[in-house]
Amino acid sequence: MFTNCYPAQWPRKAGLALLLTAAVVAFAIMLPIAAQAQTETVLYNFTYGIYDLFDPLSCPPVLGQPLNEKPHTGLLFYNGALYGTTPEGGAGAPKVHDSDRGMVFRLTKPKSGGTPWVETTLHSFQPERPDGLYPCSRLIEKNGVLYGSTLGGTVALGTIFALVPPATGQTTWTENVLHNFTGGDGAEPFDGLTMGPDGSLYGVVMFGEYGIEYPSVFQLTPEGNLITLLINYAGIVYNGDLLLDSTGALYGTTQNGGPVQNGEPTLGYGNVFKLTPSADGWTYDDLYDFNGFDGNHPNGGLVGGPGDLFGTTQLGGNPNCQPGDILYGCGVLFELRQLTAGSPYTLFTQHSFATPTGGVDGSTPLAGLYQDASGTMWGTTDVGGSHNLGTVFELYPDRYKVHDWHYLEVYSFAGGTTDGANPQDMLTEDLSGNLYGTTNAGGSANEGTVFQLKP
Repeated sequence: MFTNCYPAQWPRKAGLALLLTAAVVAFAIMLPIAAQAQTETVLYNFTYGIYDLFDPLSCPPVLGQPLNEKPHTGLLFYNGALYGTTPEGGAGAPKVHDSDRGMVFRLTKPKSGGTPWVETTLHSFQPERPDGLYPCSRLIEKNGVLYGSTLGGTVALGTIFALVPPATGQTTWTENVLHNFTGGDGAEPFDGLTMGPDGSLYGVVMFGEYGIEYPSVFQLTPEGNLITLLINYAGIVYNGDLLLDSTGALYGTTQNGGPVQNGEPTLGYGNVFKLTPSADGWTYDDLYDFNGFDGNHPNGGLVGGPGDLFGTTQLGGNPNCQPGDILYGCGVLFELRQLTAGSPYTLFTQHSFATPTGGVDGSTPLAGLYQDASGTMWGTTDVGGSHNLGTVFELYPDRYKVHDWHYLEVYSFAGGTTDGANPQDMLTEDLSGNLYGTTNAGGSANEGTVFQLKP
């Protein structure tokens, strides 16, 4: 059985996301909400009224963009509440310039029912403290403790942190920095974490052990020792949360990996890889290399099980989607399957997203998939849909035919003051089967929303 700790979005994808989003957000606020077969409810509207040239619209920060509280990661559902992070914002009102550099928040259902849900700031990251800045990744949980990663820290190269709930009778959560990256052991852990059964945390960093050229994959042991499992000397960027199987093997994706030559991966259109532990270290296996036509730039991590993996690519697929370059389509929903045990993986395109400027199909899936207990997979697209403001879709298994899957768009965002727009991260689910997610725009202040979808 796989351990899937809520794969997070790849924050560095924000460049394309912003280009695709900018043209539609300007008029999104004016659009009415279309009737939907599914019930979508905005539970919370993010707001942040100060603007500054040196604060992030994307995560990680990009100079020259306005300060905001927009959510860039999805949510964790735990014990009846929703938990998440924003790259800006924090405790207190009004928001004070240079005082808050991101937060961990909790949303709880009001006692009277209805909306909005009640936001509680559990921790504010601040410039004067070396506990991190700009959290860009999804939270995971074990025994009530929340785990995540940030930029910033003691030498401003990133941290891994744990947020411990208050003791009985107390109200304050306690942040413990588990690791400060120094550059010699990696830097800038933009993506989320995966926890092993022994409590080890696994993740990826954009910059690797020997400098800014070399991204890497790491393990942080329960004792606090950071071990570099894989270094890439070609500058390939690992992205998305890692997937851990019952044997301890890790699966992941890269944004620009390619075929292995002379024992080393090369640059390409992205690939899927496996790391297998052994007494002598970790063995790297290249499971599949995308060629641009069948997919390009995977960034949401993987779900599934041994021999049958599912994921999304941000680009590639439909050659009519991006006129002028058939390698830059609107993305695909793919399956990688071993036809027989031990055989090479074969790619099956389960859906090729259509053009973002026509029709109602979604486009540009920036997030990974969420797989529920029935095996159905749920995902989001940043744009496309009836109003070109993003969609929610499902991929469900055929009741009678093994390995047959069916794609269905289940919700199309309409923008406006009472709906979100441009979802950029994966969904999560409560015990009743309701889905929850975030949007990067739309809502009362056009700063993004938290929404619930009842399929």
